[in-house]
Amino acid sequence: MLTKSALRHTLNNHSIIAILFGVLGSQLIDVPFYMNYTVLGYVWPQNPFLCQLWWYADVGTYQTTIILITWMSFERHILIFHDRLLLIRNTIGALPVNIDPHVISYLLLFDLFSMLFVPIFMILSLPKKYWWKKWREILFSERQQRRIGVNTQMVAIITNRTTKSSPHALT
Repeated sequence: MLTKSALRHTLNNHSIIAILFGVLGSQLIDVPFYMNYTVLGYVWPQNPFLCQLWWYADVGTYQTTIILITWMSFERHILIFHDRLLLIRNTIGALPVNIDPHVISYLLLFDLFSMLFVPIFMILSLPKKYWWKKWREILFSERQQRRIGVNTQMVAIITNRTTKSSPHALT
């Protein structure tokens, strides 16, 4: 498809070419990391940036592929049933070639939001008995706890009282 000029310039093949390039980039990132993980049993090298890159390449490419397939079906519908619209140069005929950069930046920001902030919201929405003790120690040192007024003994007393009075009080 890339070597033949007629196929490359055909309007309905632009989405397929974009999917091919996106999946190629994903496979060049995803496969080596996955092979290291299956051989070693853990992620190597253990670097937060590389983990985020791996996750972004995997999830971002999947979501972008879904959006491009949706666009491709919409485009095929236009090509089959509304072929007269393509005669007007500045309407739908120019959209697949000139995708707005704002749409691309929106998709990238959506992927970034879904990978970074949604897990944080999910952790914070858990009941306190599952995460408060562990994350309090990770996020705040004793000095910061004293400065902002977190009373660790009071939290422990309240937790013990509620668990003694009813075992399902915090659920």
